[in-house]
Amino acid sequence: MRNQIKCIVLIVLLSNCEQKSKSLESESANKLLNYDAEASAQIILDEETSLVSRLNKKITLDQKEKLLIFSSLINGFKIYDIESQNIEQTIKFPVTGPNAVNGMEFGSGIHFVNKDTVILFSQDYASFYLANLQGEIYKKIKLMNDSISFGATALVSPLAYRKGSVYIQSLPKYPVGKEVEIKKQLSLKKIDLESGVVSNVAFPTPKIYLDKRYSQSFNAFDIVYNSNLDKFIVSFPLSDSLYLIDASGSYDKILAKSKLVDEYQEFNEDFKEIPISQLDSYFQWISDSYGALYYDEVNNRYIREAKSGISKEDFLERKLKPKKELMILDENFNQLGTYQHDGSGILYTFYKDRTFYFNKDLRKFNLDVGNEDTLYFDRIKY
Repeated sequence: MRNQIKCIVLIVLLSNCEQKSKSLESESANKLLNYDAEASAQIILDEETSLVSRLNKKITLDQKEKLLIFSSLINGFKIYDIESQNIEQTIKFPVTGPNAVNGMEFGSGIHFVNKDTVILFSQDYASFYLANLQGEIYKKIKLMNDSISFGATALVSPLAYRKGSVYIQSLPKYPVGKEVEIKKQLSLKKIDLESGVVSNVAFPTPKIYLDKRYSQSFNAFDIVYNSNLDKFIVSFPLSDSLYLIDASGSYDKILAKSKLVDEYQEFNEDFKEIPISQLDSYFQWISDSYGALYYDEVNNRYIREAKSGISKEDFLERKLKPKKELMILDENFNQLGTYQHDGSGILYTFYKDRTFYFNKDLRKFNLDVGNEDTLYFDRIKY
């Protein structure tokens, strides 16, 4: 199942379609958000950085904006200066020995705290690595639990950091009975980076998950931390509301609904029109849902992805670009506007000067034209 989900997300990132929506609603939203299709940015990649490097973060060093990219080609980081487009630093980690970093593949994650604390998570090895920008791995935390799997059922496991601890999603490793009992165990785990002690941050799973069965990929939630509120903001793929959760598990719900998300398709293992090996992928693609949640901590803005499901015919013909929009929310979660996206996968993002940057369609602008050394970005100013 894990390999199936890996393939699903890769298809999301690289799928292509024929044209963008030209609706009046789209034009109005673009104007509202000061979107300029011609005013894009770019970053030149070197030969040691793969075009599809899913582990990347915008960071601030010496009061300048950088893009931190984990490259599997060197098992380490490249730091790109966003303004100059220059590579400022290359950091390689060993693959053997006591300070080796391994397993940064499916379900892994990274989080930048400061130049002395960079957190790497390997789902395959159930381990956290603590590193600095000098390339030293100064601590490894092995997560020992026979019944819990740490990380998300996705290509990347979102990580959040608060006061010396890292927070990550967990799921039951093995079936524990009825589907409803499994869904109750969608939880958030806190790992103390000093002691390695794991504790649970308990909050209720959205009710929609408790009485029906959906694609397994919808079990993965996204999480960001707002230090001003001292709360985590959690976005579930099948919930119109965002969950605001404090460190004790107390929570509030804030409605952040998209017009594109209206109907959720239940998983049906008896559906005979699709090969059984593709069923989970099929019910993920045909269902409306929410995607990633991005947070611009400088300007206190949230960006929430939303998509509508595609038809069975489009799935069978591999036309895998749904209608998608980016919802821009202010510090109080009021919706400032939406941008009608072309439906391609968003892999790279950063924020600069009250502007959200996101990569253009990697297939159209890179793979189809044989260009694997330049990332092109669209932007929305808010």
